[in-house]
Amino acid sequence: FTTLSNDATLSDLALSPGTHDLHFLPLVQGGYGASVPNDTTSVTVTATVAQPNATVTFFVVKGDGTRVPSANPIALNVGPNGIVIQVKAQDPFFFREYSVTVTRAAAVPTVTEPTSASIAITSATLGGTVTGDGGATVSTRGVVVVPSLGMLDPRLGGAGVTTFAATAGGTGGFTVDATLLTPGTAYSYAAYATNSAGTSYSATGTFTTPVTYTRE
Repeated sequence: FTTLSNDATLSDLALSPGTHDLHFLPLVQGGYGASVPNDTTSVTVTATVAQPNATVTFFVVKGDGTRVPSANPIALNVGPNGIVIQVKAQDPFFFREYSVTVTRAAAVPTVTEPTSASIAITSATLGGTVTGDGGATVSTRGVVVVPSLGMLDPRLGGAGVTTFAATAGGTGGFTVDATLLTPGTAYSYAAYATNSAGTSYSATGTFTTPVTYTRE
């Protein structure tokens, strides 16, 4: 007669790549968390069983709270990723589940080439296209403009830079009305977009406002 072990605990729990101190305790089953940069697209969970005959199964928690079995390494979405490690003892009647939340950071948005149209003496219609939100909501977007002699690559808050914000964030194409420009002036401009990860810019474009003149 063989007595099957009912030990369904882990002796250690670790994540890779990176160094993550989970402060793991074998009898504490939840509350573990780690953060990874955006370029980390998956993690490997190393779950060390206390009893060699115990088995481990991994699950990922979906947005609706349900969970599905997962291979290991585990693919990560941007934002929080719930992972459940189920340990079954040699006696399958006994099991224990540990939970870890791995939060993958968002990336900055992707903004394509700037656009310009309807260039007048003191105004122009400028814009750009946000082709990707980086996994986080684009809260603001717009165009930054500066006289070309002042700064070749305009940035928010830069010296002499004027910001023309779009009426709403989000992805896709947008335009703004750049006003109060100086006649006969060369300008550099770039489209920008901001999310929780930061601000990104398109390539820099240029345009020149016409010169006013008086016909005699």
